[in-house]
Amino acid sequence: DALSFPLSGALLAYLAGVDGAETLTVHILGPEPAAELRCRRKWLAMLAALPHVRSLRLLFCGPRVPARLDGVAEELVLTEASGGGGAGSGGGGRGAGGRLSLAFLRGDYHHRRPEAPAKFGQEQLAIAFHPGLAEHAADWAPSLRPLLRRGTPVGLTA
Repeated sequence: DALSFPLSGALLAYLAGVDGAETLTVHILGPEPAAELRCRRKWLAMLAALPHVRSLRLLFCGPRVPARLDGVAEELVLTEASGGGGAGSGGGGRGAGGRLSLAFLRGDYHHRRPEAPAKFGQEQLAIAFHPGLAEHAADWAPSLRPLLRRGTPVGLTA
């Protein structure tokens, strides 16, 4: 169950046509502490599932990002032990050695996005896992509208 978020993210990158980028920047909107933010190493699985991506940058932004993570940036390296594969893995891409960069901002995305670290600034994909749009469409509109205006692919799960 823990891998459903990163593997869904990889699938959404594929469906959006951004999975072939060497560097991929994804903004995760409205992450929950007990879901997307729990055991952050699980996001290495998204990098492992995208064989052409050498550097995956994930910005987690939402009002439920814990205060202790606000403004924090981390970097993890994909190794064979963490799912990087390597020679003969069949991926045809990077294998071990890919880089996963994570950054965290607490608050509404439309207010905090301008504060994203420079390398996380231009998203190629935005994802909201289980956003509850049916009940909260008006709350999400200020964050989703600019993304859609820029032509950024937005993945939403139910």
